[in-house]
Amino acid sequence: MSTKPFQLGNSTPNRMQDPKHFPYMFWAHKEMIEPTWSLSQSGMPAPAPELIGAEELPPAEATAANLAHPCHDAQPRLEAQIAERYGVSPDRVILTMGASGAMQLIAATYFGAGTRVAVDVPSYQPFRALPPLFGAHLLEVQRREEEDWRLAPEDVEAGFDATDPTGPAHIFLTNPNNPTGALTNLAGLRALAQIAAERGGILISNESYMDLTPPVEQVRCAVQIPSSITLGSLTKAYGLGALRIGWLVLGESLTHERTRLLDNLYLNYVDPPTAALRIALRAGQNLSALLGPYTKFAVESRPLLVDWVQRTPGVSALCTERGLVLFVRIENWGANGEVQPGNTDTAALSVYLAEHFDLAVTPGEFFGQQGCLRLGFGNPREHIEHALLLLTEGLAAWRGR
Repeated sequence: MSTKPFQLGNSTPNRMQDPKHFPYMFWAHKEMIEPTWSLSQSGMPAPAPELIGAEELPPAEATAANLAHPCHDAQPRLEAQIAERYGVSPDRVILTMGASGAMQLIAATYFGAGTRVAVDVPSYQPFRALPPLFGAHLLEVQRREEEDWRLAPEDVEAGFDATDPTGPAHIFLTNPNNPTGALTNLAGLRALAQIAAERGGILISNESYMDLTPPVEQVRCAVQIPSSITLGSLTKAYGLGALRIGWLVLGESLTHERTRLLDNLYLNYVDPPTAALRIALRAGQNLSALLGPYTKFAVESRPLLVDWVQRTPGVSALCTERGLVLFVRIENWGANGEVQPGNTDTAALSVYLAEHFDLAVTPGEFFGQQGCLRLGFGNPREHIEHALLLLTEGLAAWRGR
């Protein structure tokens, strides 16, 4: 078990403390996977191999097809497949190396010096790290916890109005939000897009969790708002992060931006790998089957986590039916068992749980929100049951120190 100090970055990295832009990913590649028991996962595990097997070709032909230039076959077919899902023309779809590649492409294209970028907090760390990395002015807009983590358009507008008005003003968010699961509906997205458009900017919505949202709530930003861009991937809902397949969908009025975006993409990595594109094509034909394991977890494992939140003293959360996680507030308790003002040091708590209870949880500090843990239920019922028992024991021991 690692005993090195737990270091976290923030929205404006302190170079004297931790020079990394993305400390969460360093943690995710080591500390998150060391404990035996986990409540830290935010996406589905890898699916059964038969759901994404190679297309039925003789071995020699399959090898040749997987090594062919992507533009000969795989890339245009996958762009067309994604375009059909969204109901748009293929020229509005750009394939990327995962949603992370899409975010990097957006930042390289739009977040230059003189621009302003509003991001919501709490949020996935790259949303706060990418704008200043490319020279933009970062505006962090706090979601309203007392209103179920709502992102208020009026707060975004007030933030922009308080900054230097020169340069375009963009809005960069995840919908549903990671880590809270809060959803901004179509009316809210239109209000945000209008705020950006009035300042020469665009709305960029990462919708990697949208397929884990009840259909009645789903909203695809770029389909319904012309001055917006949707980001998507096969990672969170389908467990195919290893493919590194993501995409942009351009709003109708931004179709002309395709060449500009492709130019930056080519400078970065030229093309996604053909073999991954071809597996993604097969996955795209089986999306409903690939969602089956999530449905099982939602029925069997999610209620365990919701019940734990509702019956455990000193914790609270917005219990949505979106995504694989809950963002749980951990009240700050004194030695006498009374609630105290201030936030729990959830970074230190996560280290304590890993070292003493062999349990991985994700601290809210990675999302710019101390005092919370992001807890995931993307494991079988038996695993979640035992992990929650460890969490209960660990919290009691932590508070009783």
